[in-house]
Amino acid sequence: RNHHGVIEWEQNELNGITCNIRIPRFVWEKEIAVGHDRIDQEHIAIFSILHQLEYSSGDKTNLLNMLLEVLVTHTTGEEAEMEEQNYPHLKRDKKAHREIDKKATRLRDKYNEYTDNEKNIEILKIRDLILTHFNTLDVEYNNFLLSLSK
Repeated sequence: RNHHGVIEWEQNELNGITCNIRIPRFVWEKEIAVGHDRIDQEHIAIFSILHQLEYSSGDKTNLLNMLLEVLVTHTTGEEAEMEEQNYPHLKRDKKAHREIDKKATRLRDKYNEYTDNEKNIEILKIRDLILTHFNTLDVEYNNFLLSLSK
């Protein structure tokens, strides 16, 4: 277990060659939820798309479009709520959201120019960026919301 969830180990195949190394696969669990219903539901949707991007085969352009759509909806709602709550780190979080959006957009726009290996690497980079955001800035925001209710 790590801060992303349960690790299920699996053998990986790369370019038709089965590797003897095992690659971690992350699985959503309630224990990794930030504790805010709307945010957690949106995180589950994003997590699901990331999982599909990582493990499905074939053209992933539709999944990348879906990821961007869900990310924009999520960050727009989250930022509006942060503003309403006078969240002191709103500017920092907006900057982080724009960075995620920018990198996800770049991945989608350049996807067909990448080699298969580059596609896999770029998907893992965006996955890690998003999951790190969930487990740091979004957890911090939820703790802020919890402090208001005390």
